[in-house]
Amino acid sequence: MLYRKSVLAVLLALIFLSFFGTLGLSAWMFPRNYDWRYRVISNLLSPRDNPSHHWLPACGIVFAAVLMLPFARYLRRNLEIASPRAARVTSGALVAGIIALICAYTTYWEFDDCTNSWPAPQRDSSQSAC
Repeated sequence: MLYRKSVLAVLLALIFLSFFGTLGLSAWMFPRNYDWRYRVISNLLSPRDNPSHHWLPACGIVFAAVLMLPFARYLRRNLEIASPRAARVTSGALVAGIIALICAYTTYWEFDDCTNSWPAPQRDSSQSAC
């Protein structure tokens, strides 16, 4: 039998590892020397700055967001004692934010950096890449 606190602790550890682990791995594989003092984390997610591994931290963020979904139910269950309506609103807002985060990073892969268009237009073989 799994206890709620132990499951939440494991989920929190997995969220931490998937978020910061993929960011660290992407920084390690960054084409140029990545220095967190001078560069922003967005460079790790940018197809322009990190062309071969920009998908890695995006996958880690999406995985961390999926793992955050059980926390909405945990939050609702603990807040229902004080105010049932506020608990529903709070957990609903958290779920909406998580879904928005997932959508933002799954559609992010379609951006075409050469034309700066959204979504990427279809090219035929006669056109140049950039």
